[in-house]
Amino acid sequence: MPDGVRLSATLTIPIPKQTDEKFPVLLEYKPYRKDDDFYNYNQPNNYYLVRRGFIVAKVDIRGTGSSEGILIEREYTSQELDDCERVIEQLAVDPRSNGRVGMHGLSWSAFNSLMMATLRRPPALRAIFAAHGSEDLYKNDIHFMDGILHQDEYILSVDHENALPATPDYIMNEQWMKERFTTRPWIDVYLEHQLDSAFWREHSIKYAYDNFTVPAYLLAGIYDSYRDFAINIYENARRSSSKIKVVIGPFAHAMPEYSYRNPGPGYDGKAELVRWFNYWLKDDDQYSDILDEPDITLFMRTSLTTGNYRYEPKWPIARQRIRRMFMYSKQRLVEKVEEKKEGTIDVDTLEYQPWIGFEAEDWWGSSLRDQRPFDEHCLIYDSDLINESMEIAGFVEASLQVSATAPLAHWIVRLEDVDINGQVWLVTGAALNGAQRETPPAYLEPNHLILDSVLKRLASKASQINQNY
Repeated sequence: MPDGVRLSATLTIPIPKQTDEKFPVLLEYKPYRKDDDFYNYNQPNNYYLVRRGFIVAKVDIRGTGSSEGILIEREYTSQELDDCERVIEQLAVDPRSNGRVGMHGLSWSAFNSLMMATLRRPPALRAIFAAHGSEDLYKNDIHFMDGILHQDEYILSVDHENALPATPDYIMNEQWMKERFTTRPWIDVYLEHQLDSAFWREHSIKYAYDNFTVPAYLLAGIYDSYRDFAINIYENARRSSSKIKVVIGPFAHAMPEYSYRNPGPGYDGKAELVRWFNYWLKDDDQYSDILDEPDITLFMRTSLTTGNYRYEPKWPIARQRIRRMFMYSKQRLVEKVEEKKEGTIDVDTLEYQPWIGFEAEDWWGSSLRDQRPFDEHCLIYDSDLINESMEIAGFVEASLQVSATAPLAHWIVRLEDVDINGQVWLVTGAALNGAQRETPPAYLEPNHLILDSVLKRLASKASQINQNY
């Protein structure tokens, strides 16, 4: 790097068939220790891509894994992106490279792929393939999901992993102490920034959609917390980008081909990655068929593990219709509200029990079990039996008239599907931080009625006849 720090890069290179043959480069750039933690995971993927004509570059971010330098101050710093620009420049001028670089990855490496494609746009970066990323680092990331402090083992484990010495020798000396322990623990940094601010917005690409010009293949999982990101980016950036392709499938926080982690039908993510980069990084028109396919591939669930893929030319879906239902007296969910006498108000109350809610597991989106035990401690509004087939595809919004006896409260809303056997499955949900209804945040006035909206996360569910919500 310009300051003399050396980043550790592992390049896996195809054997050329001709003396002057050159190859495009696929870069994955993250801090998760390519030479030990991710070594076994990376090797088969590297060889798969190399056999298909790509140079594969794995690079540890500054101060992590096998790279030199003082640990970066937090995720997605300007230093991280500056270094990535230099890395892309060097890969593009490598004598074995054809000068074209694609970035790809899952989670962290999806995030910085999106940032490089939007906020930096180095000339050699020709396309990205991002799985389970985010456009909003505050409300749609692991730290303050929906504006609420989020608890996840990652918050602690990433600091532990950052402290490990470099491979291959794992030397623990003064240099190791200087590089890995000069920076504050990241958990302290994030707890210091509990409100949406410039700290989070600086590298949130939602504030720079007009700069999103690099072709992007965006892969999201219905059972992942980041399932909204792909559609959010598509809706807001498709006019700027030369091409955005979106796939939303029955995936957890993993690549689709790792089927032991993903319920539902398989999807060959590696083959799709190759198809995408074949077109954008190689001079061969035989790969142009991917441009002729519909922009949106959406998996419509019929149960927790079954469903079908649908293909849509654009989003929102043109034939989509809004269906309104009301939380009504006697905890009913109705489509028409009866007129009441003036001054009549129905009030449903819920006693908060702090030990309830762990059934939701780590974050929004997990493939949850039957919700009935959880629902016993919640306010439930049931619809009548719906005697028609219905598909839910899109973002669901709930408007609430609520109050609390405490000055601080969160409201959590879930949309559920009751199947013909009486089992209850989560369709989607979201949360509202009561303090953040206003700017700047303010305490609630106890027992004071407020009106607010909760925009739920992306829903994709096809219901059969004789089900209710």
